[in-house]
Amino acid sequence: MAAFAVRDAISQANLEPGAIDLLACATTLPDLLVPGFASTVHGELCELFPLEIVSTQGVCCAGVSALNYAASQIELGKKQTAIAVASEFPSRLFKNTQNVMKLGVEGWLRLIKAERVCPQEIDWLLCHYSSHFFREQIVELLEQTGCMIPEEKWFTNLYSRGNTGGVSIYLILEGFCNSDNLQSGQKIFCFVPESGSFTTAYMMLTAVENTNKPMIYQISNFLEVPESSTLESVKPEQPNFRQAYLLRELVWIWLTSAILPEIATGIM
Repeated sequence: MAAFAVRDAISQANLEPGAIDLLACATTLPDLLVPGFASTVHGELCELFPLEIVSTQGVCCAGVSALNYAASQIELGKKQTAIAVASEFPSRLFKNTQNVMKLGVEGWLRLIKAERVCPQEIDWLLCHYSSHFFREQIVELLEQTGCMIPEEKWFTNLYSRGNTGGVSIYLILEGFCNSDNLQSGQKIFCFVPESGSFTTAYMMLTAVENTNKPMIYQISNFLEVPESSTLESVKPEQPNFRQAYLLRELVWIWLTSAILPEIATGIM
Protein backbone atom coordinates (compact mmCIF):
# COMPACT_ATOMS: atom_id res chain seq x y z
CA MET A 1 0.00 0.00 0.00
CA ALA A 2 2.82 2.40 0.82
CA ALA A 3 4.51 1.76 -2.53
CA PHE A 4 1.26 2.39 -4.41
CA ALA A 5 0.77 5.62 -2.45
CA VAL A 6 4.29 6.81 -3.33
CA ARG A 7 3.74 6.11 -7.02
CA ASP A 8 0.43 7.95 -6.94
CA ALA A 9 2.03 10.97 -5.24
CA ILE A 10 4.87 11.07 -7.79
CA SER A 11 2.36 10.90 -10.63
CA GLN A 12 0.11 13.64 -9.25
CA ALA A 13 3.09 15.92 -8.62
CA ASN A 14 4.48 15.28 -12.13
CA LEU A 15 7.86 14.28 -10.71
CA GLU A 16 10.52 12.05 -12.14
CA PRO A 17 11.17 9.08 -9.81
CA GLY A 18 14.88 9.69 -10.09
CA ALA A 19 14.44 13.16 -8.58
CA ILE A 20 13.44 11.73 -5.19
CA ASP A 21 16.39 11.76 -2.79
CA LEU A 22 14.66 10.95 0.50
CA LEU A 23 11.97 8.43 1.43
CA ALA A 24 10.49 8.67 4.94
CA CYS A 25 8.10 5.85 5.87
CA ALA A 26 5.85 5.55 8.91
CA THR A 27 3.83 2.71 10.41
CA THR A 28 2.74 1.31 13.76
CA LEU A 29 3.72 -2.33 13.20
CA PRO A 30 5.98 -3.09 10.21
CA ASP A 31 5.40 -6.20 8.13
CA LEU A 32 8.79 -7.58 9.23
CA LEU A 33 11.08 -7.02 12.20
CA VAL A 34 14.01 -6.62 9.80
CA PRO A 35 14.73 -4.88 7.54
CA GLY A 36 13.18 -1.56 8.51
CA PHE A 37 9.83 -0.54 7.08
CA ALA A 38 11.38 2.06 4.77
CA SER A 39 13.72 -0.58 3.36
CA THR A 40 10.75 -2.81 2.58
CA VAL A 41 8.90 0.01 0.84
CA HIS A 42 11.99 1.06 -1.09
CA GLY A 43 12.44 -2.52 -2.23
CA GLU A 44 9.00 -2.36 -3.87
CA LEU A 45 9.89 0.85 -5.70
CA CYS A 46 12.45 -0.31 -8.23
CA GLU A 47 11.98 2.90 -10.23
CA LEU A 48 13.62 4.97 -7.49
CA PHE A 49 17.34 5.60 -7.54
CA PRO A 50 19.54 4.86 -4.50
CA LEU A 51 18.48 7.36 -1.84
CA GLU A 52 18.32 8.00 1.89
CA ILE A 53 15.52 6.21 3.74
CA VAL A 54 14.18 6.56 7.27
CA SER A 55 11.56 4.59 9.22
CA THR A 56 9.43 6.08 12.02
CA GLN A 57 7.10 4.38 14.48
CA GLY A 58 4.78 5.79 17.12
CA VAL A 59 1.15 4.88 16.34
CA CYS A 60 -0.88 7.92 15.26
CA CYS A 61 2.08 10.33 15.49
CA ALA A 62 4.34 8.20 13.28
CA GLY A 63 3.08 9.84 10.10
CA VAL A 64 3.74 13.32 11.46
CA SER A 65 7.26 12.26 12.48
CA ALA A 66 8.05 11.10 8.96
CA LEU A 67 6.65 14.28 7.44
CA ASN A 68 8.55 16.45 9.90
CA TYR A 69 11.85 14.70 9.11
CA ALA A 70 11.33 15.10 5.36
CA ALA A 71 10.43 18.79 5.70
CA SER A 72 13.41 19.43 7.99
CA GLN A 73 15.87 17.88 5.55
CA ILE A 74 14.56 20.06 2.73
CA GLU A 75 14.61 23.16 4.93
CA LEU A 76 18.24 22.47 5.86
CA GLY A 77 19.10 22.15 2.18
CA LYS A 78 20.33 18.59 2.52
CA LYS A 79 17.60 17.20 0.26
CA GLN A 80 15.83 18.57 -2.79
CA THR A 81 12.78 16.34 -3.18
CA ALA A 82 11.43 14.12 -0.41
CA ILE A 83 8.44 11.84 -0.01
CA ALA A 84 6.82 10.97 3.32
CA VAL A 85 4.37 8.07 3.41
CA ALA A 86 2.49 6.09 6.05
CA SER A 87 0.84 2.69 5.86
CA GLU A 88 -1.16 0.74 8.42
CA PHE A 89 -2.70 -2.71 8.66
CA PRO A 90 -3.68 -3.40 12.29
CA SER A 91 -6.28 -0.63 12.70
CA ARG A 92 -8.30 -3.07 14.78
CA LEU A 93 -5.67 -2.68 17.51
CA PHE A 94 -6.34 1.04 17.97
CA LYS A 95 -8.66 1.55 20.93
CA ASN A 96 -10.17 4.61 22.57
CA THR A 97 -8.96 5.83 25.95
CA GLN A 98 -10.22 8.60 28.20
CA ASN A 99 -6.74 10.11 28.28
CA VAL A 100 -6.93 11.01 24.59
CA MET A 101 -8.94 14.17 25.06
CA LYS A 102 -7.47 15.08 28.43
CA LEU A 103 -4.01 15.15 26.93
CA GLY A 104 -5.29 16.99 23.87
CA VAL A 105 -6.80 19.80 25.93
CA GLU A 106 -3.66 20.12 28.03
CA GLY A 107 -1.44 20.37 24.96
CA TRP A 108 -3.73 22.91 23.30
CA LEU A 109 -3.70 25.14 26.41
CA ARG A 110 0.09 24.84 26.65
CA LEU A 111 0.49 26.09 23.08
CA ILE A 112 -1.77 29.05 23.74
CA LYS A 113 0.01 29.87 26.99
CA ALA A 114 3.34 29.77 25.15
CA GLU A 115 1.91 32.13 22.48
CA ARG A 116 2.70 29.58 19.78
CA VAL A 117 -0.91 29.43 18.62
CA CYS A 118 -3.72 31.97 18.45
CA PRO A 119 -7.11 30.28 17.91
CA GLN A 120 -8.54 33.34 16.17
CA GLU A 121 -5.84 33.18 13.46
CA ILE A 122 -6.44 29.54 12.48
CA ASP A 123 -8.62 29.02 9.40
CA TRP A 124 -8.93 25.22 9.59
CA LEU A 125 -8.38 22.57 12.23
CA LEU A 126 -7.48 19.11 10.93
CA CYS A 127 -7.85 16.93 13.98
CA HIS A 128 -7.45 13.18 14.29
CA TYR A 129 -9.62 11.90 17.13
CA SER A 130 -10.83 8.36 17.67
CA SER A 131 -14.43 8.92 18.77
CA HIS A 132 -17.22 11.44 18.26
CA PHE A 133 -17.89 11.05 21.99
CA PHE A 134 -14.57 12.73 22.82
CA ARG A 135 -15.19 15.51 20.31
CA GLU A 136 -18.45 16.52 21.98
CA GLN A 137 -16.77 16.75 25.37
CA ILE A 138 -13.81 18.76 24.16
CA VAL A 139 -15.95 21.20 22.17
CA GLU A 140 -18.05 22.07 25.22
CA LEU A 141 -14.99 22.58 27.42
CA LEU A 142 -13.06 24.75 24.96
CA GLU A 143 -16.06 26.92 24.23
CA GLN A 144 -16.30 27.73 27.93
CA THR A 145 -12.61 28.64 28.14
CA GLY A 146 -12.67 30.90 25.09
CA CYS A 147 -10.01 28.79 23.32
CA MET A 148 -12.32 27.11 20.84
CA ILE A 149 -11.89 27.02 17.07
CA PRO A 150 -15.45 27.16 15.68
CA GLU A 151 -16.73 23.74 14.66
CA GLU A 152 -17.41 24.92 11.12
CA LYS A 153 -13.62 25.22 10.77
CA TRP A 154 -13.01 21.59 11.78
CA PHE A 155 -12.25 18.96 9.15
CA THR A 156 -12.19 15.23 9.86
CA ASN A 157 -12.60 11.97 7.99
CA LEU A 158 -13.26 9.83 11.08
CA TYR A 159 -16.77 8.98 9.94
CA SER A 160 -15.66 7.77 6.50
CA ARG A 161 -12.20 6.32 7.19
CA GLY A 162 -12.21 5.43 10.89
CA ASN A 163 -9.11 5.35 13.08
CA THR A 164 -6.18 4.68 10.75
CA GLY A 165 -3.23 5.20 13.10
CA GLY A 166 -0.10 6.72 11.57
CA VAL A 167 -1.88 7.14 8.24
CA SER A 168 -4.57 9.37 9.76
CA ILE A 169 -2.99 12.78 9.20
CA TYR A 170 -2.12 11.89 5.59
CA LEU A 171 -5.68 10.83 4.80
CA ILE A 172 -7.09 13.95 6.46
CA LEU A 173 -4.71 16.18 4.49
CA GLU A 174 -5.49 14.35 1.25
CA GLY A 175 -9.22 14.71 1.77
CA PHE A 176 -8.95 18.36 2.76
CA CYS A 177 -6.72 19.31 -0.17
CA ASN A 178 -9.15 17.67 -2.58
CA SER A 179 -12.10 19.56 -1.10
CA ASP A 180 -13.25 23.03 -2.12
CA ASN A 181 -12.35 24.49 1.28
CA LEU A 182 -8.66 25.29 0.81
CA GLN A 183 -7.66 28.81 -0.21
CA SER A 184 -4.26 30.42 -0.62
CA GLY A 185 -2.98 32.13 2.51
CA GLN A 186 -5.07 30.12 4.95
CA LYS A 187 -3.52 28.69 8.11
CA ILE A 188 -4.19 25.01 8.80
CA PHE A 189 -3.50 23.52 12.21
CA CYS A 190 -3.02 19.74 12.19
CA PHE A 191 -3.52 18.00 15.51
CA VAL A 192 -2.97 14.42 16.68
CA PRO A 193 -4.06 14.59 20.33
CA GLU A 194 -2.72 11.24 21.56
CA SER A 195 -0.60 8.49 20.11
CA GLY A 196 0.54 5.59 22.24
CA SER A 197 2.37 6.33 25.52
CA PHE A 198 0.84 9.81 25.63
CA THR A 199 2.48 11.42 22.60
CA THR A 200 0.91 14.47 20.94
CA ALA A 201 1.80 15.95 17.54
CA TYR A 202 1.10 19.37 16.06
CA MET A 203 1.77 20.95 12.66
CA MET A 204 1.01 24.48 11.51
CA LEU A 205 0.66 24.72 7.73
CA THR A 206 0.02 27.60 5.33
CA ALA A 207 -1.68 27.28 1.95
CA VAL A 208 0.26 28.70 -1.01
CA GLU A 209 -0.79 29.10 -4.61
CA ASN A 210 0.36 26.40 -7.02
CA THR A 211 0.16 26.53 -10.81
CA ASN A 212 -2.83 24.20 -10.66
CA LYS A 213 -4.43 24.64 -7.23
CA PRO A 214 -3.53 25.69 -3.68
CA MET A 215 -1.22 23.36 -1.83
CA ILE A 216 0.06 23.32 1.74
CA TYR A 217 3.57 23.31 3.03
CA GLN A 218 5.06 23.05 6.46
CA ILE A 219 6.13 26.38 7.97
CA SER A 220 7.24 25.08 11.35
CA ASN A 221 8.66 21.97 12.92
CA PHE A 222 7.08 20.24 15.88
CA LEU A 223 5.87 22.91 18.27
CA GLU A 224 7.95 22.77 21.41
CA VAL A 225 5.68 23.05 24.42
CA PRO A 226 7.32 24.50 27.55
CA GLU A 227 6.35 23.25 30.97
CA SER A 228 5.08 26.59 32.26
CA SER A 229 4.07 30.03 31.04
CA THR A 230 1.44 32.69 31.69
CA LEU A 231 -2.03 33.28 30.33
CA GLU A 232 -2.03 37.07 30.54
CA SER A 233 -1.58 37.40 26.78
CA VAL A 234 -4.62 35.25 26.03
CA LYS A 235 -7.58 37.60 25.95
CA PRO A 236 -10.52 36.12 24.04
CA GLU A 237 -12.67 38.66 22.24
CA GLN A 238 -15.57 37.99 24.57
CA PRO A 239 -17.22 40.12 27.25
CA ASN A 240 -16.62 37.42 29.90
CA PHE A 241 -12.94 36.88 29.22
CA ARG A 242 -12.11 37.11 32.97
CA GLN A 243 -14.38 34.16 33.72
CA ALA A 244 -12.90 32.28 30.76
CA TYR A 245 -9.39 33.00 32.05
CA LEU A 246 -10.23 31.58 35.49
CA LEU A 247 -11.90 28.56 33.95
CA ARG A 248 -8.82 27.89 31.81
CA GLU A 249 -6.71 27.88 34.97
CA LEU A 250 -9.11 25.44 36.64
CA VAL A 251 -9.10 23.22 33.58
CA TRP A 252 -5.30 23.28 33.58
CA ILE A 253 -5.17 22.16 37.22
CA TRP A 254 -7.79 19.47 36.59
CA LEU A 255 -5.98 18.09 33.56
CA THR A 256 -2.56 17.90 35.12
CA SER A 257 -3.94 16.34 38.31
CA ALA A 258 -6.01 13.83 36.30
CA ILE A 259 -3.36 12.77 33.79
CA LEU A 260 -0.26 12.46 35.96
CA PRO A 261 -1.70 9.88 38.42
CA GLU A 262 -2.91 7.75 35.52
CA ILE A 263 0.52 7.89 33.86
CA ALA A 264 2.18 6.96 37.16
CA THR A 265 -0.22 4.06 37.60
CA GLY A 266 0.60 2.82 34.11
CA ILE A 267 4.35 2.92 34.83
CA MET A 268 3.96 0.95 38.04
